[in-house]
Formats: sequence, structure tokens, C-alpha cells
Amino acid sequence: MTLGNNAPKLEEVVSNIIHSGIEITGQALTMPKIVSGEIFDRLIKPVFLPKLPFQYRREIKVALYMFKYINISGSLPSSMEFLRDTIGMEEHPDVSGVIYSNVKNILENELLKASV
Repeated sequence: MTLGNNAPKLEEVVSNIIHSGIEITGQALTMPKIVSGEIFDRLIKPVFLPKLPFQYRREIKVALYMFKYINISGSLPSSMEFLRDTIGMEEHPDVSGVIYSNVKNILENELLKASV
């Protein structure tokens, strides 16, 4: 599902994730620095990526693959009209609420994995 021009920007999504994490865990979290793809590719990736354990490198490579869909200029066309017309789905009015629920579920699942 895409929201077209109503989609939140990357900085807004990251900010919502950080604020959700603070509210859920009570831990102090800070907003990460978001750098351009060019800076990452020229300075960060060649220096730090090779030094990481294989599992982390693999996960970062998957994230980098997905990042090309997040870091685009402009908006993807909205699929809401199609979804509304075909299955009656309405746009979720509270994107930050959806992010909060996802962060909470992720943290709860990680706690469950850690306790096993």
C-alpha cells in the first residue's frame, strides 16, 4: 500500500520510531543522523561494513537493497483509490499509531526470543 503525497517522509518515520521506543521502553534514545546516500556509499560503507560480522553485513545489505525504495525523490502513486474500490479499504488516519504498534510488536517479539 502506498499513500502517494500523504506518505510520511523518512525523517518523520524515524522520529516516530524513536519516540515510540522511548515511550515503550522508557529508555533515552536519540535521533540518528541521516546522511545522504552519496556520503554513506563513499565514506561509511567502505570503512565500516567490511569490519562487521557476516550476519550484520548480510542484514545491512538487505536493508540497503530496500533503502532504494525509501530514498526516492517524489512520491509513489497512491494505491488507496484501488484498495478502496476493490476491497473497501480506507486509508489509516494515524500513521504514527501504526508505527507505534509495529515498534511495540517488534520489541515484544525480541523480548520473547531473548527469554527462550
